Amino acid sequence: MNLLICEQCGKPITNRSELTVSKKHHLSLPKAYHHECYVEQMEDIKAYYTQVEPINSVLYSLRILMLTAVYLFLFSIRIRTIMYYLFLGISGSLLGVEWFSRIYSMIMYERQFYTKKQMRI
Repeated sequence: MNLLICEQCGKPITNRSELTVSKKHHLSLPKAYHHECYVEQMEDIKAYYTQVEPINSVLYSLRILMLTAVYLFLFSIRIRTIMYYLFLGISGSLLGVEWFSRIYSMIMYERQFYTKKQMRI
């Protein structure tokens, strides 16, 4: 089992409840933090506006699912304009970044805290 190291304090993360995965900004790779270190980092006013919510939270997962449903609904509408295709392309790319971040977080950070029983292996 690989040992996760907090990006802020440099100490190991030993429990899944301590783990918070977040990005510095929307297009960066997710990093692992202790929950306490993440909260301390969010107290800075600059970090409040530049940092994204935790990727391994339930709210983030629900937001991705709702955005995917809206995107699929918009994709089903038959409008044939360049602006419509441009909007679909940009929003699809941003949605792809969100899905990539969530999957990357699960594979790189959260997977090692799951037991074999939870993973159904």
